[in-house]
Amino acid sequence: MIEVTEQTAAHFTRRPVRLSRRLGRWTLRSVPVIVWSAAIVAALLMHLRVGGAAHVTGYAEESIVSLSHLEPGTVRTVHVELYETVQPGQLLVSMDDHVEQAELATVQEDVKRLGAEVLAEQERLRAETAIASADADDLLRRAELDRDATHIDYLTQMMTFARDRILLRGLEVEYGIVRDLHDADNAAFRELNDLETQVNALKATQQENEGILKRRKEAFLEADRRCQVARDHATAPLDADSVLTPFRIAIQVRQHELTEIIARIDAHVLRAPRGGQVVALNVHPGDRVLAGHPLVLISAPYSQRVVAYLPEDMIHVADLGSDVTIERLAIGARRPLLHGKVVDLSTAVTEAPPRFRQLPNNPVWGRGVVITLTGNDDLLVPGEAVDIRFLN
Repeated sequence: MIEVTEQTAAHFTRRPVRLSRRLGRWTLRSVPVIVWSAAIVAALLMHLRVGGAAHVTGYAEESIVSLSHLEPGTVRTVHVELYETVQPGQLLVSMDDHVEQAELATVQEDVKRLGAEVLAEQERLRAETAIASADADDLLRRAELDRDATHIDYLTQMMTFARDRILLRGLEVEYGIVRDLHDADNAAFRELNDLETQVNALKATQQENEGILKRRKEAFLEADRRCQVARDHATAPLDADSVLTPFRIAIQVRQHELTEIIARIDAHVLRAPRGGQVVALNVHPGDRVLAGHPLVLISAPYSQRVVAYLPEDMIHVADLGSDVTIERLAIGARRPLLHGKVVDLSTAVTEAPPRFRQLPNNPVWGRGVVITLTGNDDLLVPGEAVDIRFLN
């Protein structure tokens, strides 16, 4: 039988205490190693899972519009605030335009003055037209009266000429009969001589009447020509174009200048080209900016495109038109899977942006791919991380 002495009892009593202390020190030293080992194992498992199941991480595309001024100038008013939601066409920034406003006022005054001058010229031309029309009407009336008078004289002379011709023919017949009777000694010489005298006198009168008829016909034709000229002059409008054309050209030039000045004034106003959120506001009222300096950045509120980079061991898992499923990686309640198609695919392996790096100093290389969501209600927050699974 073993005899337990006090020394032996003390030895067995102190041994569990020393063992517990050693175990505690080992545990404290081993915990970090265990944690890091677990993290490495989890990363390896995730990498194996992603590679084996054709999964990659992507981000909803950020569509940002940068608005800048095309000329150097001074900011007059900023109409929005940072992170404010804006609508298409909403006023964002107004630049100083006092020079253009002064030019606009000057040109508008010139246009107004030229318009008044045109009205004055039109009134003067209207008065001159009325006077000229009255004179032309009077000239036409007198020409018509002269034409009618010469026409009457011509017709009267024509009737006289026709009457004398008929009378001459009758006398010539009677003269022939009396001459035949005289040759047969059945008529007196006196009677024959009287008829011959009358025939010769009537012939002379007929020749004179023929000359008068010709002259009166020429007078009538001349009077008719003057009447036609007077009629054309009375109906022809006054040549106002030659007077008003210089004014109209000057007004057109000024209106062209107005259009250019208004376009310059409008260029001093920056409006939102689309709806979104102001994500950067780089100016304040009174700031002097250079041409092309970005003043406001606007980001689209939602995105339907996803950008990802396929690692080298997955560069052949996708083609244009490939179907994919997308799962949001945000912490919280799980959301339904989204669906999309590959719409763009890089032809080469390139370095991905820093956001795709797991470690800041370790570059990531891959084949760029762009995916568009196919559901009308599928919307992502720009920059949102998603898990992409390729179905093909």
